[in-house]
Amino acid sequence: MLNTGGMTTLLLPFHQDERVSDQSIVLESATPVVPDLRGDNQWRRLQTLYDALGDEVATSLGDGDVTVVTGDCLALLGTLAGVQRSGLDPAIVWFDAHGDVHTIESSTSGYLGGMALRMALGGNADALAGPLGLRPVAASKAMLVDARDLDPAEVEYLADSPVGQFQVEAIAAAKLPPGPVILHVDLDVIDCSEVPGGFKGSLQQSSIEGGCVAWDVHGFREVSRTDSGRCGLGAWRQRMQLRLLACRRRRDGCGCVSVAG
Repeated sequence: MLNTGGMTTLLLPFHQDERVSDQSIVLESATPVVPDLRGDNQWRRLQTLYDALGDEVATSLGDGDVTVVTGDCLALLGTLAGVQRSGLDPAIVWFDAHGDVHTIESSTSGYLGGMALRMALGGNADALAGPLGLRPVAASKAMLVDARDLDPAEVEYLADSPVGQFQVEAIAAAKLPPGPVILHVDLDVIDCSEVPGGFKGSLQQSSIEGGCVAWDVHGFREVSRTDSGRCGLGAWRQRMQLRLLACRRRRDGCGCVSVAG
């Protein structure tokens, strides 16, 4: 069970356009976002899903910061839509073992989650960003943290891109992008050695060796609040097999996952 600290929490219980079971992501309290997805066109189903998430985010932001918990990284587009609909122009700080900066054309697997950050920055705009009314986030307002498993096409893109790349231990001294921030954390960024033994096998399915520790993520949250004043949204990806991970405590009392606020 994930405790999100009292702020507004939205649960999007989907992996892309596929509904996951109620036992896959368990939260202490959350508002579910479960629109009716019809037809078999995946792009249209995703548009419907993220449009609904965007509306919920925009409405909830009127009461303060919001956390979005979901099953994959692509849902960031719905979160971004909601932040922009509320009148904010956010930067993005992206904790992930992978780059997620592929395009439809560059991806060898075709996995849409590997395109999430690139779509937020304007890639393949006709697929989702355009229909959602997204304004591309400037690459100079994006920070990619601890990405250590990059495909050749991603390396090539990042070499010529103003997207900031940081190791997690270096970001405390890094200058955050100005203004509100969407903090996105994919749990595969966390080092498997930090995970209690009963859950390590699940995380190892997606985690890449050499990741940061959970405390580093929590520490960044505190830096972002101090330096930037507001860390506008937490767009959290919760691995379906890790529904109990967040209620396990490390010896320092910090949960394995910390929510931005």
